[in-house]
Amino acid sequence: MKPHPRRSLTPIPDEQGAEIRQVPAVESLGVAIGHFVCRPHSRRWNEDNFIRRGHVLAFPRRSLEIAQAGHRRVVAGPGQVMLYNRDQIYRRRLLDPRGDDCFFVGVPDRYAAAAIRERDPTVDEHPRRPFRYPRTRLSARGMLTLRTLIRTAWSSPVDRLRLEELLVQLLTEVTSTLPPGRDPTPTAPTRESTRKRHRELADTLERTLASRFHEPIGLEEIADAADASPFHAARVFRGQTGMSLHTYRTRLRLYAAAARLLDDRPRLADLAVDLGFASHSHFCDAFTHHFGCPPSGFRSRGRV
Repeated sequence: MKPHPRRSLTPIPDEQGAEIRQVPAVESLGVAIGHFVCRPHSRRWNEDNFIRRGHVLAFPRRSLEIAQAGHRRVVAGPGQVMLYNRDQIYRRRLLDPRGDDCFFVGVPDRYAAAAIRERDPTVDEHPRRPFRYPRTRLSARGMLTLRTLIRTAWSSPVDRLRLEELLVQLLTEVTSTLPPGRDPTPTAPTRESTRKRHRELADTLERTLASRFHEPIGLEEIADAADASPFHAARVFRGQTGMSLHTYRTRLRLYAAAARLLDDRPRLADLAVDLGFASHSHFCDAFTHHFGCPPSGFRSRGRV
């Protein structure tokens, strides 16, 4: 059977200078799927940004900082999902000199509320703002589901049932990594100043890795960037994120590779070097272990 031809993307005008292109055939389903690029010279880096159409899941391919109104500033990068409610106001800050590049999925109200309800039974009290956290981790299974959803949306003709089921599956994967329903802002005063310092240190370490994950830097250099001792940096980062610095950097590299493989055809050996892996075999082993298939298989099945 011949593969479906790639569906063209429709440019969406943006007065703030971003490049937004989305699949026109899925709009009738109340779903928006597309590609967003914000270059360093765009006005969006110096102005408020707005989510205009429904709730949005953004899957960054480059690192940047996002500050949603009502939340602290966080690092957005490969391996994460940014969660935006309808009418969300936010600001962006440059980390990668190339700007912002992400896939996005606009989600209808009914889908967002249903997905969140299992984690937060109070969602019906705030249906227009189902997402209480600005970001969460993207699991390996979630990345594979995103790959399949994009490929399905790009196909012609679009299988509506297949697309809707994949959207439900993606939302399930994304929301499963959220904490259970509770206020993300700690209210207990006990040791609040210590928690705040630890959050800030982890944020600084995260920014360093997000902008330099392809470099062969060690713990001491990473800690120096945050003006912390290596021991303290490693301990606090694990306590705040549940991951070691090494694991977090490897995740960034792997998800950056997966994003490249979605629409580029890089030589795998070159990709391994670009992203900081010790060798082509090390890259392939790490990729296969995390995603369950080798880079070549991911590329052949996921290309859009």
